[in-house]
Amino acid sequence: MKIMDASRAAMEEEEESDEFLLLEEYCTRQEKLRLRRSGVGVLKFKGLASSRHSKGTGLKQSSISSDSVPIAEGDLTVDDSSPEHQQDLVEKLVVLLKKEGDDINQKIQQNQVLQQQLQGAFSYSLFQRLMAALQGGRPVGSEASGGPPAPPASEARLRKEQIAWVFEVTDRLSTIDQIPKRRALIFGSRFLRQNHSDWVQQHGGWEGVLPVKGERGFTCTSTDLS
Repeated sequence: MKIMDASRAAMEEEEESDEFLLLEEYCTRQEKLRLRRSGVGVLKFKGLASSRHSKGTGLKQSSISSDSVPIAEGDLTVDDSSPEHQQDLVEKLVVLLKKEGDDINQKIQQNQVLQQQLQGAFSYSLFQRLMAALQGGRPVGSEASGGPPAPPASEARLRKEQIAWVFEVTDRLSTIDQIPKRRALIFGSRFLRQNHSDWVQQHGGWEGVLPVKGERGFTCTSTDLS
C-alpha cells in the first residue's frame, strides 16, 4: 500500500511539472493539427479527445486524471522484457517513427506481431533506448564523445534539437493505441527532467529555449525525424 501511495504521489508530482505540462500542450496542439489535415475539424476536437480519454487512451483537454491509466512503480524503473526483445522493438519503432510519422499508429494496427510486442512492454528504459537510437547513439546533453568541446552556439543548437526530438517522439508515441498517452507523457517529462532541465534553467528557463507562445505557456515547434 505504501509503495502504491508513493507511486501515485510521484505521478501527481510529475504531472504538475513544467515539462509534463509543456509536453501535454504540445501533443494537444499536434493532435489539433492532425485533425485539421484529416478534415475532422477543430470544433470536433473536444468531443473526440473526451471520447478517447474515456477509453483510457486519450488526453483531457486541460489535464490528465491520475486514475485514468494505472502505472505501477516498476513501469518507471525497470523493463521485464529481455534485452533481445527490447532491442528488436526499439529497432522496429525507430523505422516506423522515421518513415511513417503521423501514420505510425495506422501502420502498427496492421501488424499484429508488433502490437503484441508493444502491449505492456513500453517502459521508461525502452523510451531511453529509443531516444538514443533515434539520435544515432549520440550522448544526450552536452557530453562530448571526445575531442574539444563544442562552441557555445553549437552546443545550444544541439540541445534545442535534442529537446525538440523529445517533444516530437513523445507526441508520435502518444498516438499509438497500445501506448497510454499519459504514460508516454510521463516518460517524456521524466527524460526532459533528467537530461535537459538543468541546462534549460541555466539558460533562462523554458521561455528562452522554447520561444513559441502557447495557450498555457511556452511550447516548441515540431522537428523532422527523417
